[in-house]
Amino acid sequence: MVNNIDYEHTWVWKPDWEIRSDIKGELFWSPFVDKDDINVTVINGVATLAGSVSTYSERQSAEDNAYEGGAKDVLNNLSVTYKNYGPYYYNGAYGPHSYVR
Repeated sequence: MVNNIDYEHTWVWKPDWEIRSDIKGELFWSPFVDKDDINVTVINGVATLAGSVSTYSERQSAEDNAYEGGAKDVLNNLSVTYKNYGPYYYNGAYGPHSYVR
């Protein structure tokens, strides 16, 4: 299967305060992101995400939310901390993909 979908992110100018507000709204309503540990700043349309999230997928979802909120570009400075999810937990002694049952 070949994917011939061409996606180009087009940016429509908005003031920084409005972009920040829209990004915070996207993060608030996202079922994939815990917004409490994410700080958002916007300068000249470029959003910077700082703080921590639980997983790499949550980190990517937060970046996607920033683009959906109107950012021209996103600097994703979110750090990933693993939390205990069910029967598996992160064991950093064996590398970033080490999970113990």
